[in-house]
Amino acid sequence: MPGVGVMTVITSVLRITLKMIFPDFSLLTIPLNLTIVKSEPSVSTINPGPMITFVTSLRHPEIATDYTRVEELFELCARSVCSQSHNDIRFIVVCNQTPNIGLEDSRIQYIEVDFPIPQKMEEHPNPLAHYDLDKRLKLMVATWFSLKDSPDYLYIVDSDDWLDRRVASYADAHAGRAGFVVDRSYMVNLNRMTQKRRRGGASAFGSTICPSLPTMLATFPELLRYKTQPSYQDMIEDFDSRKLIELIGSHWLAHHWRTNGRAFERFPFFAASWVLDNGENSLGSWERSSNCRSIDQDFLAKHGLPTDAFPNVGDNGRYVQESLAYAKETGRWILRDLFSPAY
Repeated sequence: MPGVGVMTVITSVLRITLKMIFPDFSLLTIPLNLTIVKSEPSVSTINPGPMITFVTSLRHPEIATDYTRVEELFELCARSVCSQSHNDIRFIVVCNQTPNIGLEDSRIQYIEVDFPIPQKMEEHPNPLAHYDLDKRLKLMVATWFSLKDSPDYLYIVDSDDWLDRRVASYADAHAGRAGFVVDRSYMVNLNRMTQKRRRGGASAFGSTICPSLPTMLATFPELLRYKTQPSYQDMIEDFDSRKLIELIGSHWLAHHWRTNGRAFERFPFFAASWVLDNGENSLGSWERSSNCRSIDQDFLAKHGLPTDAFPNVGDNGRYVQESLAYAKETGRWILRDLFSPAY
């Protein structure tokens, strides 16, 4: 196939470069022979590290409405991640201030950075671009640290969202993909303790992308420049800010790779929950629809969350209305996806 030889040389160079940067590495998860096709790439890997590393960032305490609330939300996220049914995981958290939470797990690694307080980017059309840039640069630091473990996959998760316990097991059972993407998801309203299903998760929120390590390095080869932890200023100078804001930690990453020949596989179940109305979500509230289901014990259990953390768990949801609304949304999504695939 044309171009295979070139890709072999490129990926071999990546392996050698990483070995030079980190002499204490074991063999890295970079393919010896990477063949790209338009549907599913075939990736042959040698993997001594964890199967999957989850990465997240915490916002600067000075721009949080209430950092204690940030810590509370993150603890739920951490419990969800660490309850994965597949135990071969890591969780890297980059923050200005290590959170004070009631969970200790040796698989969680906190990386403190001295990033400045995010300032509004007046020239950028997105009014929240300064939040995004701070988040993306922290995710870059987390990704750089993950190289030392050489995981098969990186799952980029927002620090207030929840994951289904089957995510890591599914990725392990379907190794060799360019990445995975969440299509079916939930929207969670913590104020009302309700949830509703939705399609097109990766077109709306961030906790939906799980690229392979080679895919991530092909997207951000700048990471290979650093022999020590990259500083804020290093990355500002080395990375294109638009590329950072639009790709890493964003739902556009899967679409970007689909258009470049590496389609991500969709998780065939409701893999993530987008937690809104929590007081710290930058997007604020969701629609005030009453067509929701209650968050019950089964819903919490599938996300690895303790029921005693939610005293208002009940069973008063409008199940018929939610089912009809979901069926209607699914029909619209299928038609849209048929003529213009999102990822």
